[in-house]
Amino acid sequence: MKANNALPFVPSITHCEVVERRSPRQFVRDIDLRGERMRELITLEPETRVTFERLAGSVSGTIVNAIEEDADGNLSLRFSFDLVPDGIAEGSVEERAYARTMESSYLAAVDATLNAIRQVALGKVRSQP
Repeated sequence: MKANNALPFVPSITHCEVVERRSPRQFVRDIDLRGERMRELITLEPETRVTFERLAGSVSGTIVNAIEEDADGNLSLRFSFDLVPDGIAEGSVEERAYARTMESSYLAAVDATLNAIRQVALGKVRSQP
């Protein structure tokens, strides 16, 4: 659901449109994130993970949402971010400053995603095509 329509899950995304279906498990979407248009390749691994690979925009890299299960059968959702902003040197003061400013935004997206998932589980949000 989040891959096809991120709007209920990530408040900083104001536009989300699937522009190309490559296979049942892979498609391309355009999003507006904090006012910037970006293009992402989405790869679905059902009941395991979703990978969001940036194809266009000022930040390249990947975001992964992975469902994990511990030895007792408890489920968790792990978010990982491997993003590189254009024009900022790795390990630089600017990179650390950028990371600090983005941390709150990504934590808000994680919180919103978890809240939306809870609403889906309660039947309050329906699946989008």
